[in-house]
Amino acid sequence: GADIAWTEWSSDLDGVLANGSQDAIQQLVTPLSQGTHQITFFAQDWLGASDTDTIQVLVRPAAGVPTALIDQPAHLDGASSGEFLLQGRGIDPEEGQLGGAHLEWSSSLDGFLGTGEQLPVSLSGGGTCSLKFHVLTLTVTDSDGNSASTSIVVQAGTVC
Repeated sequence: GADIAWTEWSSDLDGVLANGSQDAIQQLVTPLSQGTHQITFFAQDWLGASDTDTIQVLVRPAAGVPTALIDQPAHLDGASSGEFLLQGRGIDPEEGQLGGAHLEWSSSLDGFLGTGEQLPVSLSGGGTCSLKFHVLTLTVTDSDGNSASTSIVVQAGTVC
């Protein structure tokens, strides 16, 4: 049999949860939003043969712990200018929708970016012949100090 070339975990509610190449992600620990999820695991070998497996998971609200969701940009989106509009949500079982300073955005390369449900940013690396990968993290903190985070990777700049 050929080695695994690509794997992907996804949820019908939350989208792509994780993916990876040769060092395949064969198990995953990740927060899920509340609701009934169809979780799909996809694997493909170097010859193009693939298979999927799906399970159903019910996620009930945790007492006091918020959920962080990044709506935009999508995982692995790119912008040659490095300009992105970040959009996300924070949902708390007790407080409902969280906004403003309850949502903090950061970049693995640029550090703290700002707060709020929508945040225009200019990430380092934008421009011709410069390409940087940023891990963008949204951290949601409720009034009790409980927090949750979620992250995606985006590309700023272009390759020559």
